[in-house]
Amino acid sequence: MELDKIFKIIIRNDCITTYELTKLGYIDEDIVELIDDGYLRRRERGVYVLADPEKLLEYARLIKDRKPDFYNELIK
Repeated sequence: MELDKIFKIIIRNDCITTYELTKLGYIDEDIVELIDDGYLRRRERGVYVLADPEKLLEYARLIKDRKPDFYNELIK
């Protein structure tokens, strides 16, 4: 899963909605997987927030070579 778009929305808005996730191409099963993997947690119905900031940094480190701009933006 490409999580950078999700993380950018969360950083900008402090949350992401089901509508936004759907626009990014995620289906219900994908959202459940993001929750189960510890990336998102449900704040209220249809609204999700970052479950663990360490997951964001872990993801940024994984894609550091492929997307250095995203990595550099996160570690500022």
